[in-house]
Amino acid sequence: MEIEFLKLNANEEVVAYFRRNVFALWPRILFSVLWFLLPFLFFVPLLLLGVVGLLLFILLASSGIYVMLRTWLAWRHTMLFLTSERLIDVDRIGFFQREISDLALRDVSNVSINQKGFWKKRWDIGTLTIETITSHEFDLIFSGAHHPKKIRELILETQRLALSHPLPEELPDASFS
Repeated sequence: MEIEFLKLNANEEVVAYFRRNVFALWPRILFSVLWFLLPFLFFVPLLLLGVVGLLLFILLASSGIYVMLRTWLAWRHTMLFLTSERLIDVDRIGFFQREISDLALRDVSNVSINQKGFWKKRWDIGTLTIETITSHEFDLIFSGAHHPKKIRELILETQRLALSHPLPEELPDASFS
C-alpha cells in the first residue's frame, strides 16, 4: 500500500489500517444532513422574500454542503495505520489540516478498549486507548473503532513479532569534529 503522506522506514510495511465506523459519527452526520435540508423546508417562504430570500437559500444550502463535506472528509481521512514497527494515527481536522502522530510498537505498554452504551456494544464500536511505557501524555486514542477487540489482538500480535526481531545495530558516529 502506497500512501503519499506516510513516511515508512526501510523494511517497514503497513500491516493494516482502520477507519472510524460511520455509525460512530451519527450525530455529526445527522446534523450535517439536517443543516443541508433546512433551506429546502423553507424554500417557498424564502423565495417570497425575493432576491434576499434566494441569497439566504443559497447561503444556507451551500453551508450545509460545506458541513456535509467536512464531516465526510473527517471520516474518510481519519485513520489508524498499523505497520510492522509502529502505529500511525492520522487525524483530519479540517480541509487543509492533518495531524499525524506515531508510536513505536516497542513503546506500547497497554491497549485498552472502552465500549459505552447499548448501540456501541450492539454494533461492536469502541475506543482504543494505546498507552506508552514512558508517559500517558503520548497515549494514542482512536475512537469509533469497528471490532476493537480484533484490532487490539492484531496490534498485540504485531507488537510481539516486532519485539522478537533484534534492534538494528547503531550506525557509527558520522560527525566531523
